[in-house]
Parts: sequence; structure tokens; C-alpha cells
Amino acid sequence: MTLQEPGDLGYNGFHVSLFYLAAIDTDHVQDPNVTIALKNLAKKNAVTKEKRLNEFLRMIENATFDVRDYHILVCWLQLYPRLAIDSQKSVRHLAHQIQAAYMNKYGPREFSKYLKTAMPIWLQGIFDDKSVALSVKSDLLRCFSGDEAKVNHKVWVLFHEQIVNYCHAVLVHESASTITDERSETTEEVALKYDRAVNSAIMMILQLIRLANSHHQSYSDTASVQMNEILTLDQFWENVGSCASKDNLNTALLRSYFALISEIFSLDNEGSLRYFTSNVQDLKAVFKTVSKKFVKNVKLAPSSEMSSTIAYSTVILPLLNALVSLTCFTNQSSVKLKKSFWQYGGLKSYSRLKDILRLGPCNSDPAYYDLVSKLFTALSAVGPKSSEEFPFLDFGSTKEAKSLIQKILLPHFQRLRGQNAVEFKLRGMRCLVHVFRIFEGSASDPMEFATIAQKLFINFLDGISASRLRRDELQVKKDYVSFLAQFLDSSAALSPKDLGNSFLNSIKDVQDLKIGDEKIIGNPVDLCTDFCLVSREISIMQYHEFLQSLFDMLEETFDDETLGKGLKVLLNTLSSVEKDDMIGEWAVLHLPGFVSASFVDSPLSLLRKILETGLKKDYGGLVNDFFLKLLNESPQSLHRLSTILRDVNFFDHSFAKDSSPDAFAHLILLSRKTNRLEVESDLIFAFIREPEILSNLMRTSEDYATQKKLIDSIVHIDQVSQVAELPVPTMQSLIVCALNTVGDRTSATFLDTIEDKELVRNVIFGWLLESKPASDFSSLVFFLKNNMAMLPIDQIESEVNRSLECVDLACLSISNSLFQNVNLIQRGNSTVLPRTIFIFSALLRDLSKVLELEDLRVKVLRNICAEYIIDYTFLAPLSKQDTAEENGEAPMDASALSGQVSEESIIQAFNNTSTEGDIAVLMNEISGEGPYTVRQYYVSRVLVRALTPTFESLTLSSFDGLGIAYTKLSSHPLKLATLLCSATKFIGVSTKLDRIRNFVFAEILGVRTSAEISKAGLVWLSLADSFCNVDFEYDVLQSHKLGMLVNHLTSWLECDIAFDALFISVRSLLTSFVTHLIQSVGDQVPDKIWSLAVDLCLNNFGMAQLNRDTQALEYFTLRLFLELSKRANVNSLDDWSQSRTSIEEEILDLVVAKRAVGSESRTCNQPVILVDTLIERALRNAKFSKLVLAENAQNLYQLLSESETVSSQRIAYQLLRKNVYDSQQDTILEVQMRKSNLSGDAKTVSDLTSFKDTLIQTISDEYFHLEDALDNENYKDIFKYVWSWILVFDHFKESTYSMKFDYISQLKANNSIVLLLNTIFETLPLSDQRFFNQLSREPVEKGEKVMPAQSLIQDYETGLDSQGYLVREEVYFSMAHLCYLVFQYMGSFALHWFNEIRDVQLKQQVEKFTVRFISPILISEMLDEVETCQEKLTKNDDTLTIKVNKVINEIKSTYVIDEQTMEMVIRIPERFPLSNVLVEGPVRLGVKENQWRAWLLASQRVITLTNGSIFDSIELFNKNVNLHFSGFEECAICYSILHQDHSLPSKNCPTCLNKFHAACLYKWFKSSGSSTCPLCRSAFNFNAARS
Repeated sequence: MTLQEPGDLGYNGFHVSLFYLAAIDTDHVQDPNVTIALKNLAKKNAVTKEKRLNEFLRMIENATFDVRDYHILVCWLQLYPRLAIDSQKSVRHLAHQIQAAYMNKYGPREFSKYLKTAMPIWLQGIFDDKSVALSVKSDLLRCFSGDEAKVNHKVWVLFHEQIVNYCHAVLVHESASTITDERSETTEEVALKYDRAVNSAIMMILQLIRLANSHHQSYSDTASVQMNEILTLDQFWENVGSCASKDNLNTALLRSYFALISEIFSLDNEGSLRYFTSNVQDLKAVFKTVSKKFVKNVKLAPSSEMSSTIAYSTVILPLLNALVSLTCFTNQSSVKLKKSFWQYGGLKSYSRLKDILRLGPCNSDPAYYDLVSKLFTALSAVGPKSSEEFPFLDFGSTKEAKSLIQKILLPHFQRLRGQNAVEFKLRGMRCLVHVFRIFEGSASDPMEFATIAQKLFINFLDGISASRLRRDELQVKKDYVSFLAQFLDSSAALSPKDLGNSFLNSIKDVQDLKIGDEKIIGNPVDLCTDFCLVSREISIMQYHEFLQSLFDMLEETFDDETLGKGLKVLLNTLSSVEKDDMIGEWAVLHLPGFVSASFVDSPLSLLRKILETGLKKDYGGLVNDFFLKLLNESPQSLHRLSTILRDVNFFDHSFAKDSSPDAFAHLILLSRKTNRLEVESDLIFAFIREPEILSNLMRTSEDYATQKKLIDSIVHIDQVSQVAELPVPTMQSLIVCALNTVGDRTSATFLDTIEDKELVRNVIFGWLLESKPASDFSSLVFFLKNNMAMLPIDQIESEVNRSLECVDLACLSISNSLFQNVNLIQRGNSTVLPRTIFIFSALLRDLSKVLELEDLRVKVLRNICAEYIIDYTFLAPLSKQDTAEENGEAPMDASALSGQVSEESIIQAFNNTSTEGDIAVLMNEISGEGPYTVRQYYVSRVLVRALTPTFESLTLSSFDGLGIAYTKLSSHPLKLATLLCSATKFIGVSTKLDRIRNFVFAEILGVRTSAEISKAGLVWLSLADSFCNVDFEYDVLQSHKLGMLVNHLTSWLECDIAFDALFISVRSLLTSFVTHLIQSVGDQVPDKIWSLAVDLCLNNFGMAQLNRDTQALEYFTLRLFLELSKRANVNSLDDWSQSRTSIEEEILDLVVAKRAVGSESRTCNQPVILVDTLIERALRNAKFSKLVLAENAQNLYQLLSESETVSSQRIAYQLLRKNVYDSQQDTILEVQMRKSNLSGDAKTVSDLTSFKDTLIQTISDEYFHLEDALDNENYKDIFKYVWSWILVFDHFKESTYSMKFDYISQLKANNSIVLLLNTIFETLPLSDQRFFNQLSREPVEKGEKVMPAQSLIQDYETGLDSQGYLVREEVYFSMAHLCYLVFQYMGSFALHWFNEIRDVQLKQQVEKFTVRFISPILISEMLDEVETCQEKLTKNDDTLTIKVNKVINEIKSTYVIDEQTMEMVIRIPERFPLSNVLVEGPVRLGVKENQWRAWLLASQRVITLTNGSIFDSIELFNKNVNLHFSGFEECAICYSILHQDHSLPSKNCPTCLNKFHAACLYKWFKSSGSSTCPLCRSAFNFNAARS
């Protein structure tokens, strides 16, 4: 098909072009959105274009327009060619994606008629950048149903005419300036874009040529004409030069050109033209053009820079391939060429050839040398002859041979390094030998090339001589050696004997490594080794001659270094040839003689290799000779000889001991040593099969590593039976070693085969006691699974029972699954809780996981241990628990006995009708009237945990139908308690429990005497408490019986032991019972119960103050008090207010008595924390009188400072805040009264404005580092420090100016403020966004300032951890709050501290934090204060107006004097208080300049230097103005009328009569050192001044 005009790519009735200004017909598109999208695709900006392409792709995929619209499709096909060659890869990628999506949505069959236009553009994408090409190939396969034959062949053939037309348009019609707008892109981008298009076009032509050659495919006349026009076009081939230039190298395009040349001019296997080439219309003209342009333009000159050479790595192989094709093409008979390729190239052809050869392999591929060989073969066969008219390569010239081989090819061979170097050298060697043979064969006298041959051989051998080769390189080296042997053997000019002597001489020469005139690079040892291998490859005789020369040299040499090199050659040779009798025979006679004190390594290495290659009988003498020689010359090296013998199993041979008696005796001697070196120990173990050595080892192995080796060896040789003969301590030591490595099969086998199982059990138990809970018991568990007889169950059970006796049952009554029924248990002496149960629990837990059927005894112990761990976590000091967690010893969850317990098992267990089954056995263990042991208590808890799920799953009717004999359980209190604690769901609901409940309460009424109360009373009251411990209201007893019960219980409190320490447990139980009773009766509590409850509270707190270990009593009493407080309003009791006050005062006394340091040693555990938490709740709303708080203040300060628990500190802190607030009101009043009486003498009020010594000591501790305390979890010191500072700042609230000054002076004196600021900013995580979000109600964006209304930093409440925060987060928040307080009350000091910071990074962080989170709040508060208080100044002064501008943080004070105005403006900077407030006076009237400035300065100092407020500053300025216009004189020093302390100038100079402020005059006297008037300098007479 003939196109209408050149460059037109359209085949469907519309014009398609690559020209960037070609029109796009969007006028007929009806959809306005599509019109806009298509116009946007023609935009010049790449980013815009990419966005619009993505949008258009989504429009197609989402079918937002009709893809079958013809006019839209026309516009897209007109845009597609330009987008497909765009400069931006992303644009090209998207364009091809859109084309694939368009075809898919349109329908492949329907779209096929438009493929003539689209397909060439689509196919050129295959030759784009890798990512684009992969995507295009994938899209094509998808659109053609995955048929690779279609994509790779059929499509190209079907659309070949359109493809050639596209290539013709790119290569002939278009240029860089026609496909790109040069105004919108750089020169480099324009060139790259065109080169990319040219490269794709060439590759498409190449693909068509390859298809034609491989399938004999003919193309249309139109395609052939256009193809011929391309190939004969001069400009097309001129581009080879532009892309090959050094400054504009385009390797991809260059490769394409070379590949095209190779494909056109390569011949088939028979030397004939290939199919496409034979059909080229003017082949001779094409060849001539290519030849001239190639030689003229391809100037790939070598460079000294490595980078430029590597740049040709992808080009050099296609270039050589093209040269071979062009050179061989000359010999083609069917094309009658007058000249060869090189002759057409002109006189520069030979220099071009040399330049190309000088490039070398360029790190390309070993195939480089194959192509060079082909090139020289072609040149020798068909190359032009050299002449005067055309100087070229002359193969008969020795000079040319030296020039090419020695100066060009060989230097590149010498520089071969890196990966594939061996393969490179093999092919390089073959290539050089091939070229050498061509020259040698063309020469008249081959001996002229002897020097070249020797030089080549030495360099070849030197090139392969490497001591370390990869496994894959070893075979290549063998081929290399074989070829090198052929070269040596076939070269008459080379003498193997002379070369061998030269190589041996190089071993001796350590200064100048040369062979003849040739300098060698490699190691002479490796050279000699490789020459030895080459000699062996030539013939065995040649090989033996070289070895004999080497032996002769060694025997005549006395230099250790030369000997070492020679022996190394023998060692390397043996490693390569595997076995050589000649070397072994020589070694037997001579090798031991080389050993000396300074020369051991080389002989031993060669001995090892000889023994490894094969043991002979006569080698025994060799070994013995070595032993004797080493014994005399180097005894410390004997172990190395023994190691060699071990490694080669020397003594396993029958001849070894007899032929080497001295060496064997040495081994026996080593086995008897107790302090063996590690190498000696390793050596001896290798010969453990010798009975004498084994016997000696078992008695001399003491360290762990040696014992483990011994165990492994014993098991390996099956000699465990011999262990029984050892002493018990030695056996125990070996068993412990085996336990530590029981996961090893040999250790487990060793333990299993020991006959004394009792000994093993005892050792395992002792080993467990020394383990840690976090130890990995998995290996031991796996061993015990198959050897349960080894489990020391008796010892474990005994140790567990002993540990249970240490539990504090009184504290445990606060929280346990049996509730108050813990009082049924006989109590022992509680001590420190052992941690050994953690170890047993971990072991038994892991063991239970692997046992298919767990033994009941193991199961019960496991569950008891789990229950104990829960109690340990509850009772143990928190410090110990922290240590356990640090060691990974976290407590485990308890687990039940088994799965769901059946109802039948429950009935049988409680009715005692069966003794079979786990539940029945355990229930039998807790039967009886008591007293009960601690173990029975824990068994009961295990039962509760097992039974509770079953009871929870029962319905009421099912429970009632169980048929349990409840009345019989009265004789078994612990069984009854187990039932009640398991079936709490049915208490108060099931009528089946009424009878037993009434029985229990009736038994309480029968308890009367003191002895009965402390025994039977505890039993029945505990069970009664279980009946009341429910979550709903119900009638526990009838009202009259309830009254009788309450009266009876009240009588218990009047017995003779009611206030004894032994009665505390009864009080705790009674308090818990009354609390539950109140909860069960409802809101209306009977008066008798109320009175009993109040008496219990008052008396219990009194008892708690006088006795130790009363946490349970305190806990239950506090719960009772809180319950009463909750119900007080409902019951409307008149005397409750007085009772509550009395109880709260008792609680306060308890806090002071029990929490103060020195009163008793208190353990900080969960019961203590629970009690402290309840105290905090109880006192939260307490209204103590000032007197009560004042009386206890000192004790509370001591508690805050010295308490060991944070909870106690928190209580003290909250009470002290109330105390500080109350006392400050009185202090302010007292200060004002004293100042009015004493004329403001500050010293007279200092006793009122002093901090407590404990506060000052805490905040001034230079050795306290908060970050270290956090890391060590030292929370008590942390909160003591934080809360002490908050108490300090509480003193500042509502204080007067003079009081604040005194407070700050005290803090300055102790350097406390600096310490605080340093601590704050050392601690705060100023780069953690999560921390910043905690300071505001809403998350704060990065860099954003917090809104004052959203900020949380102003207020701090204790106990943030209870709201879900971590302690560390609470500390961080408190530090931020303290930072706010410092900046609020001591801004000037904070500014001074900030300016002293030398760390620039820290300074920036402080500033950013302040500006974001502190300054906005302070500025807002200051402005709000002025707005609130401005009426105080303006209501009595009509001349003053104050305006607050919160937008620019400005306060303007305007004074109207005689209808004229004065202004004072205060500006608060954004980073206040890290920048000073600015006080300016823009408008002045009737005041001198210096006096005006003095007023402004004084007002500013109120804010910046004395931490006053803006209101104080305005007030001072206003008074100065009013006093000035009222006729008052100013101070002659400060020019102000009113001083900062609001005093007037009261001191007159009797001479000059000027007035001064007392404070100003005092500063003058102090700075000048004399009492003279600052103006007239006369002596100041104070008496006269007063008058």
C-alpha cells in the first residue's frame, strides 16, 4: 500500500504523524469531559501529562464514556505515536497501558481494523526501557490470548509493511526537531528522545530481517523499497558516528547498529548470502556505504581511564561480530566486490583495527577472545594484503607480531582480574596462541618467534598461578594446564628443562622476581606448582625430572624460607595429583631432617598431606622420626603432630603402635594430666577408644566442656557401664553436665543408661533448685516424657508444701478465690516467700504439654504451683517482682485440672459416694472438720477453679436437681466453702441452700465465749460471709433473726479479748461480713447494723494504729467506711457527719502512724497499694479543719519525703496541697498585717515565707537524676521530687509580690530552679509526637501551636496511671506541667537560664516546645487577666483607657491629659517568656524624656525582672502618671515617683534637697562604697533627712 504522503502513519482514513505540531481533531467529540481530557494529553508539561493520562486510563477502565465512539478513537490514535516516544518513561508506559485497555474495552476483534495504525507504535514499545518493554510485552500477550507465536512472529509478518513505514518515517522523514518542541525541553532531552526512537526503529528493522532470514519470509514491494531507501541513506549510517563519539556515547543505539550490520552481512554455514541479504536491491552500494561510514565514524579510541573502557563493555562484542561479518563478506563470490571492507574504509583502516584491539575485553565476556580469534582467522584468509599504497596487517612480519601480540593483546591478558578471570584467561590464552600460530605459520623462519613464545608461556603460567580458586574454576584450570602443556610440547623454541630451572631459581630469589627478562607477578611457589603440573601433563618422565631437580635443590639448601617454599610446592603438587609415591619415598628419608626449632610448620603440613593421601607401613617410622625430632627441637609442637595422627586415624592401623612407640606413649602421658591445654584435650579425646586413655580421662575431666566431650565419647563408644565404677561426686558432676545439655541425644542416652535412678533424681532436683524460672526446660521435659521415673516428684512435693507454709493468709484474705474462707485454715508463721515454686511450675507446665496422660499427682502439683504464683504476685514486694520480670520470670496463669467436670463427678465428690476420679480424690483430701493445712487450702482453690465452669454452665433447675447432701457438708466446712465459692451464681437464688444457710447463721448465735469466738466463730462467720457475698439484694435472714444476729455480733466486740492482737482476724472477718450484709439488705440499712458498722470503723482504725501487719483489717474497714459514705444520704442519719469526721481523722492518724518511716518496716506489695488506694478514696472529699492538717503537716511532709511506697506519698501529697492552700490564706493576711505595722521591713516576715526544710532538701538534691530513676523504676524518688515541686509552686498562688520575691530568693540560693529546668528538658521526649498529643485534648499537628482551650498542661492530677497511662507518661506530663509553672511564676529566671544554654540543638528544642505548648497559654492567661482586672484601674480614673488586642498580643494604655493623650503599649512576644515583654511609649505629653523612659523601664522590670504581672506593670505606670501630674517629686536616681515596691521618694538630701527612694539610695551606697549624696556628693545625714 502506498501512503498518501511521507511520514503519514494513518491507515484508517485519518492522518497520523509523529510531528509534534500535527493537529488533533477534537471538534467532533461530543462528550465535553473527554474533549478536555484529550486536549490535556497534548500538554507540554510532563507532570500534567502524566496526571491526565492516569485520569484518561481510569475513564477507560470505568467506562465513563463510550469507547466505541469513532471520533474519540481517532483522537487517541493521533495522540498515541507522540505519547509513545515521549521523553518521560512514565508517560510512555501509561500510553501503552491505555492502548491495551482501549483495545480490551473496545473488543480485540472489533479493534483489529485499527491495528494497522496502532500496531507499529505498540510494537516499538518492546524495545523501550526494560520496565516499559516488559509491560508492553505483557499487554500484547494478554490481548492476543497469551499466544507467543502471534506476538513474536505472526503480528510482525502481518503488519510488516506498516512497521517498515513507521521505521521509514522515523529514520528518513523525521528528525529530532520535528518530533520534539525544542523550546520546552533541553538539548540533551531532545537528542535522547530522538536516539530512543531511532534505536526502536532499527531494532524493528532487525527483527523483520531476522524473521526473513529464519523463515525465508518475503516482504511487499512497498516495504522493500522503503527498506532499501533506509539502508542506502548516508545520513542513516552517519548516525553511527554521532552515537559512537566520546562525548555523546549511546551504547544502546550503537549495539543496535552493530547488530543490524552483522545480521545483514553475515553468511550462512555454507558461506552463502542469507535470504534477506540476497533480496536487497543494491547490496554492493549498501556494503560500500557501510564500509566507508563504519571506518570513518566508529572511533572507539582506548583511554587510560578505566571508566571509559568499561563504558564499551556492552558494545565491544557486537562490534567485533560486525567486523567479522564485514571482513568475511568480502570473500562472497555472488557479490562481485572490487575491494574488501578494509580497503573501502581507506588508509585509516589499520589504525582503526589497532584502536579497536587496544580497547581489550572491556570487562565484557570471555567470548571476546573467541571473536578476536575469528577476526584474525578472517583477516589471514581474506584480509587485504599490505602494500605501499594500502599499509595493513602483515602476518609474515616479526615486528607486526610483536606489536600486536606483545604490545596490544598480551597486556590486556595480564590485566585480566575479577569474576570469570580464569575462563577469560583460558580463552585469552587460546586466542593468543592462535594469533601466534598464524604469525608463526606465515614466517619464513619460525625460530624468530622464540622470544615471543617464551614470553607468552611465562605470562600464561603466571596468569593461572593463583593459590585460591573457586570450585567451578578448578576444571577450567585443568583445561588451561592441558592446553599450556600442548603449547610447550609443540613449541620447538621452548626448553622444558631450562624453564623448570628458571622457575626453581625464582624460589630462591626474593628480591627480583624475574624469569629471564620477564618479570613475574604471581607467587613463585604457585608458578613452580603449576609448572610441575604442566610437566606431568606432558609426560611422567618430564614430571619426575622436575621433581628430582626440586629434591636436589631442597637437599642443598639451608635457608628456612627457601625450604618452606620448596616444601609448599610439594604440598600443592600432592593436593593436585592426589597421590605420588616419589614424594612419599623421598619424605621418609629426608623430611624429618628438615625440622628445627624455627622450622616446623612446613614439614608438618607436608607430613599431613602425605598421610592423607594413603597410609603405608613404612610411614610409621616417618611418624616416629618426626616425634623424636619435635621432642628435641620443638616440644610445644608435639600436640600438632598428635592432631595430625588423630585426623588421619593413624593408630587405628595395627602397625601404628609398634612402629611409633614413642608417639603412643606421649598420648598416654597426656591422658593422665589434669590441667590439659584445650588442644591437648581435643587430641586425647580422639583416641578415647583406647581403654587406658578412657580410664584416665574419666578421672581427670573436671571442667564442663571436657565433661561434655567425655559424655559424648562414652556414649559414642558404648562404654556407659564404666561410669558406675566412678566415685559418687564424679558421677554427680557428669550427670549435671548431661542435664545442662540434655537436649543433645548423647546426653539423654547417657542419663537413660545410668542404673542408679535415685541418684539421677536427686541430682535433677538439686539442678532444678539452682535453675531460674525463665530457664528453658524443653530439653529436660522431652527427656522426662520418656523417662518419668527420673522425675523427682517426692522432692518437688515436699519443697512445695514447705513453701506453702510461708504464705501470709491474713493478707491473702483481701483477694483469693475462697474469699474469707481462708480463715478456716490454720495459720503458720509467714516468712519471705520462696521462688522455687516458679521453677517447679515452669517444669510441670511444660511437662503437661507433652504428656499424653498426665499423672494426678503431677497435675495437682502443677495447679497448686499456679495458684501459689498468683498469690506470690499479690503478696511479694514489688521490687522482687520487678527483678523477676527483668529476668524474664513472668508468673504464669493458673490452669484447671482438666476440661469440663461432669455433674455426676460433682455429685459423687460432694456426697462422698465414690473415691475414683481426680475431683473425688481431691475432695476427699479436704474432708473433715479441720483445722486445715495450707496445702488443703490450695487444693480447695484448685477445686474451685475446676468446678466453677461447670456450675456457671448449669441452670437453676439443674443445680437444684444435683441432689447434693448439703446438711452433711456442715461437718466438712472446707468442702462447703469450696461449694459456695464455686457455685456463687446460685447463692441467694437456690432454695436448696436455705437450710444450710440458716444452719450456719444459727451456729454463729451459739458462739459465746472468747475461746469459741476465735475458733468456731471464725469458721461459721467465714461461711456466713460467703452467703452474703453476692452482687444483688436478698433477704439473708428474716428481720427479727437479723436483729438477733447483729446484737450477738455486737456482743463479740465487748468480749475480754476484743482489743487483743489475736482478735484482729475476727475483726477483719466481721468487718467484711458487715460490709456484705449492708450490700445485701439494700439502701435502707437498719440502725443496729449502721451503729455496728460505725463502731467497727472507729475501733478498727484505732487497733490498726497500734498493731503490725493489719493490712487486711485496714482494707476491709476502709471498704466498710466507703460503703457507709455511699449510703449516708439515703439513710439520712443526723449523727453521720460527726461520725464521718471522727472516722476520717482516725484514717489520717492511721496514715501518719503506719505510713511514716520509722513507725514500722512496711513491705510495698499489692495489699499495701490496695489499702493506700482506698485511703486515697476515703480522704479525697474529707474536710479536715485547718488545725488538724496543721498538726499533721510535719508528719505528712516526712511521709512524702521518706515513704517507700508511691501510694503513701500520693496520700500525703494530696493532704499537703489542702494544707498549703489553707495556710497560705492565713500567711498572706499575716504578711500584710506585719508589713503595715513594720513599714515593709522584709526581714520581719521571712519566717512566714519559708519553705519546709524537707521540700528544699528534696528539690535541691544535685545527685538526683530523674532519667536514671525512670530507667531503674525508682518511682518513689521520682514522685517525691515531682510532687515536692508542685507543692512549692502552690505557695506562689495568690501570694503577694514580696512573698513571691522571698520564695524565689530561697530557690535561687539553693540553685533549685536551674536543677529543675535541666531535669525537665533532660527528661522530656521533645521529638515524640505521642507525647505532644498527650498535652492537648485534640491531637496537635507537627509544628502547630496548641490552642489554650485545648491544652491540658495547666492542670495536673495524680494517678494518671489509673486512667490507662504508663508511669513514664505520667512523669513526662508532670514535667511538662512543672515547665509551665516555672515559666509562669519565674519567667525572668527561665529566660536567664535559656540564654545560658550552650547546646544549640537543645536550645532549639526548648524554644520550639515553649512556643508550641507554653507561650500560647501564658500569653492567653496574661491577656485574660488584664481584661478581667482592667476595671479596677479604670473605674476610678476617667483619664485611663485600656485596650487588649489578642490578635497581635498587645495591651495599649491611653491617658487623656487636658484633651491630649499619652500612650503606653505592652507587646508580648510569641516566644514569651524566652523573650522579654516590650514596654513602649509612642506618645508622650508633659513629661521629660528621661523620666518617661524611667517609667517605661520600671514597668518593664516589674514583668521581666521581678516576675510581676502585666496588670502590676500597668498599675505602676498609671500611679507614676497620676502622682506626676499631682505634683509629686520623682526620685533623682531612678526618675520614677513610685518605686517597684510602691514606695514614694522619702529620703531627702539636706544639702541639695533632692528626694530619693530608700531602696535606690541603699543600692547607691552599696555600689559606691560611701554614704554620700549621688548628686552633690555631700555626706548624707539620715537624721536631717528624716526631718
